[in-house]
Amino acid sequence: MAPLSQEDKDIIEEALSQTRKTLAFEQTLGKAMRKREMDFDAYVRLMSEIRDLARKQKISVEEAAESLVKGLQ
Repeated sequence: MAPLSQEDKDIIEEALSQTRKTLAFEQTLGKAMRKREMDFDAYVRLMSEIRDLARKQKISVEEAAESLVKGLQ
């Protein structure tokens, strides 16, 4: 897995800060990316990296996203 760009980290942090019990991380990430006018391919790439890490470490998607942002991967 390639290191995340600063822009990717910023988007993940924004999505994590907006995630609520009624709004899934995937939805908030999509909203953050649309706000920055990023395309669906970028969303798929980023979510694939997050989901792969979550699956490998057997943690939630949110925990994997936090781990990527903090560089703990």
